Amino acid sequence: MQSCYFSAVYMTRGLALVTSKARIINIISSSALAAHKNNAAYGAAKAAEMHFFQSLQHEFKPERYQITNLYPSDIASQGPAPNAIKPDDLAQFVRAQAETAASYYLRDATLYPR
Repeated sequence: MQSCYFSAVYMTRGLALVTSKARIINIISSSALAAHKNNAAYGAAKAAEMHFFQSLQHEFKPERYQITNLYPSDIASQGPAPNAIKPDDLAQFVRAQAETAASYYLRDATLYPR
């Protein structure tokens, strides 16, 4: 809970104290959405993080904070993996979300490898 949940809470609350407008993009985990074997504590922390940011989506108007929650499935963070999202692809997706000037923003999305 300390590293997965409270760090996100403290950082976001600190940001709100010094920034009146921001685009917040969270890379949470698909573990927040469903339970997995041998993953109870991590999944619970990620579910708490999801709930926190979804609550903030209701507390703040998008004109102030556009909050996007991403729930990627497997990410190849330990090197190449055949059935995982490439970190560079995820980074490009996040950058595109951060830089878009569209009249909309993405609130919640689950990302799966091909």
